[in-house]
Amino acid sequence: MIRRFTLACVLLLAAVAPALAASSATSSTGPAWLHLLGLAVVGVTVLATTNLTLVDQAKRLDPNGQIADIAELLSQTNEMLADMTWKEGNLTTGELTTIRHAPPGAIWNAPWMTKYPQWTGADGLSLHFKGPDGREFSIDHRASNCTLPNDDVHKCWIRHGTPPDITVDKRAGIPGASAATTCGAGAGSFVSANWHGFLRNGHLENC
Repeated sequence: MIRRFTLACVLLLAAVAPALAASSATSSTGPAWLHLLGLAVVGVTVLATTNLTLVDQAKRLDPNGQIADIAELLSQTNEMLADMTWKEGNLTTGELTTIRHAPPGAIWNAPWMTKYPQWTGADGLSLHFKGPDGREFSIDHRASNCTLPNDDVHKCWIRHGTPPDITVDKRAGIPGASAATTCGAGAGSFVSANWHGFLRNGHLENC
């Protein structure tokens, strides 16, 4: 169909080209044959894109060989789409990455730290997270402004919940807290050169 359509356009152009060339001298919008040529090109493009290739067809099938349900979300107007990012995980249940390339908000356990009680919570984990500015924070380590620098039992930051849905504050000694005691440093926030905020319910919040 496409070949016949293209051949017909070529024959038509050859037949009317002399007349169109003569009339183009008085046209203010350019030669008339250009408009006809543009129409022919558009026609070919439309025909080519409305027919599925075997690859296009295969992309629409589910694992059972049936046509899958396709959500045309990008055809809807939503200002959030400009800020939303998506990446397919390299595991069936998530993404395996290095600490260096972990995105802001990533949280992980450092097993090489768990042999040191002063760097470990009551649950035996030594949790770290990546801040918005790319800095790594250690929740179970000692704060630089700790008021009990010689005490290895207390925790400067107290965490609650199950990773990654945790909250960090100064509420020590309550059920589920990562330590029984804390010091007088701060209010449970984290500070770096370019960020100051809290970790609450698994989300980073600016002060």
